[in-house]
Amino acid sequence: QDEIIIPKLSYTLHLTSIRPALTKIWLNRINSLMDSNNIIRASNDSFKIIENSSYNTIDLSLIDADYNDRNIPKSIVIYHDQPPPLSITPFFNFKDFLNYLSKERNIEYGGDNNMEFGSTILYGEVISSTQTLLDKNFEFTKQLPTGFVFVATQQIQGRGRGKNSWISPPGCLQFSVILRHPLNLSVSVIFIQYLLALAVIEAIRTKKGYEDIPLRLKWPNDIYVELSSPSDESFSSSKIVKIGGVIVNSQFIQDEFILIAGCGVNLSNSAPTTAINHIISLYNHANNTQLEGFSQEQLLAAILVKFESFYNDFCSRENGFESFLDIYYKRWLHKDQIVNLESHGNRKARIIGINEFGFLKANAISDNGNLEEIITLEPDGNSFDMMKGMISRKS
Repeated sequence: QDEIIIPKLSYTLHLTSIRPALTKIWLNRINSLMDSNNIIRASNDSFKIIENSSYNTIDLSLIDADYNDRNIPKSIVIYHDQPPPLSITPFFNFKDFLNYLSKERNIEYGGDNNMEFGSTILYGEVISSTQTLLDKNFEFTKQLPTGFVFVATQQIQGRGRGKNSWISPPGCLQFSVILRHPLNLSVSVIFIQYLLALAVIEAIRTKKGYEDIPLRLKWPNDIYVELSSPSDESFSSSKIVKIGGVIVNSQFIQDEFILIAGCGVNLSNSAPTTAINHIISLYNHANNTQLEGFSQEQLLAAILVKFESFYNDFCSRENGFESFLDIYYKRWLHKDQIVNLESHGNRKARIIGINEFGFLKANAISDNGNLEEIITLEPDGNSFDMMKGMISRKS
């Protein structure tokens, strides 16, 4: 068995904004947290805020320090006028990302004056988890604006639902975005996970030529692809393979929820299953097309713009998620699916859809095949095993 090599954690994080004024606003928000040495000591980690003009004077001996030692702060290097160059962040091109973000906003909105998602971005090459770092340092996180994004090239403690965690392989796109969701909105935060998962798929499938790339949704928040096998060059059957997922953590403060919406998708690493760009390549071979694959920067920008569009539309409508149901059902894998409900004595049921509270609706089926009462299942407490056709309580 091959030895699993855990990559060395990054000591330095890098932050910039699409406009210098936004970086200044961010600094003003966190100013009250800093001590006289520009260090923020949060619950789980400490952060030292450093201007990029001083970056070369950092004590490089600290880079070999124990990343998990809370007493040694992680550096957040701030870039005001220009994003970090590729020589500093060779695995993430800030300039490309910001250009793609502007381009996607122009396509979606005809401009980007008031858009927020992705406008300020924090990046680390190898970190524990974008989700964990934000979730466990709430003093820091609660000062962050809506749309603040934290992205990593690799995570060694990637977060999933329940207690799932893993080392992400190279080629994954993984990020977390902050939403400050006002309590006075009538729409439920439970739908945020559905919106983000849908945004990942629609960021690709709404592009010209990519409409039939077979990305699908599995309830409550997984992203799948339909294909016959990871190495097959056709789409003649419908084997499904997971390529990503979504997790949302929330905390309540004053009159709003602070939501941390995390996402991870396999973009360009075909092992051990498959990846989005590999699926595009297979689609090209099967259909004699020449669709290009996505870079991490390009797909991240497309997802964030689509997610913000969905979120704003969701919040502005009294019926909330109802306006998304048609496209949601079009993308999901469960139309009329028969499942066993472990929490209801392994009763058989036919999946109907999502109710107004974000719960899964299923029609119980009697032993003689008659439809009986409607059963509802909450997303945060249940796990869906597609192979077994079983919905069980999340352990």
